[in-house]
Amino acid sequence: MKKILVIAVTYHSNKELQAFLESVRRAAEKVKNLIQVDVEVVDNGQDNKGYLGGALPIYNEKAKAYDYTIISNVDIILAEDFFGELNALPTTGIGWIVPRIYSACRNTEENPQAIYRYSKAKIQLLHFLYAHPNLYRLYRHSAHKLTQLQRNKKNHITQNMDIYAGNGSFFLFTQAFVQQNIPLQYPCFLYGEEIYFAELVQKCGLRTVFVPNLYIENKTPNVSTSRLGIEGRCAYSKQAMDYLLKTFY
Repeated sequence: MKKILVIAVTYHSNKELQAFLESVRRAAEKVKNLIQVDVEVVDNGQDNKGYLGGALPIYNEKAKAYDYTIISNVDIILAEDFFGELNALPTTGIGWIVPRIYSACRNTEENPQAIYRYSKAKIQLLHFLYAHPNLYRLYRHSAHKLTQLQRNKKNHITQNMDIYAGNGSFFLFTQAFVQQNIPLQYPCFLYGEEIYFAELVQKCGLRTVFVPNLYIENKTPNVSTSRLGIEGRCAYSKQAMDYLLKTFY
C-alpha cells in the first residue's frame, strides 16, 4: 500500500481548511484499499512561521516514510479521483508532480507556472520592482492582460509535459525527491517557493512534470497573503528574490 503525507498550512482560514480536509477525505475514501493518506495541519494562526517555515519541520521529520509528500495551502479543493489518478501515474525520474489548478474566481488555469527556467535578468527585475512598491503596482497593472492571455493558453494543454515550476499553492513531491532533499530549510517567510523547489529538482537530476489529469480547484486564491497588503507582499518577495539570486544564480 502506498502512503501519502499531506501537510496543510493554514492562517486564520478555518472555513477553507475544513473544505480542503473534506476534499482530501473524499479523495482518500476512493482509494482506501490502495493508498494510506495521512494529514498534518500547520496552524500559523498561533505562531506564524510562514509557509515553508511551518511546513518543513513536519516534512523533515516524516516525509522519508512516504511515497509522496504534499505541501498545500488550504484554499483549494482536490477532485475525488485525485489520488486514484496519482496512483496510476508512472513516476520514474520525476521529483515534482504539478497538477492542473483551475481558479474559479479568475476563470484561469494556474499551472504550469513556468515552462522554462527564469533568467537571472528576470529575477533581478522582480527584485528591483519589489523594492519599489509603487513601480510594482504599475508593472502589475500593465502586465495583467498579458498574464491573462498566457493563462488562457494553458487551457489547451492536455498531455503530461516537462516544465520548470508549478504554482506554489500546492506542492507534490515523490520519494525520489525527498530522499535527496532532506532536511530542508527555506529562510524566507513567504514567496519564491516555486523557484526554490524547481532549482532543487534540477540540481538532483529529476524532472518536474505537469499532469493535467490531476485536478484541483482554487476556490479563494491568496486567502492568507491578501491580508499583508502590497507593501508587505513586496517586502517578503524582495527578500525571497535576494535569497534565490544569491543561492541559484
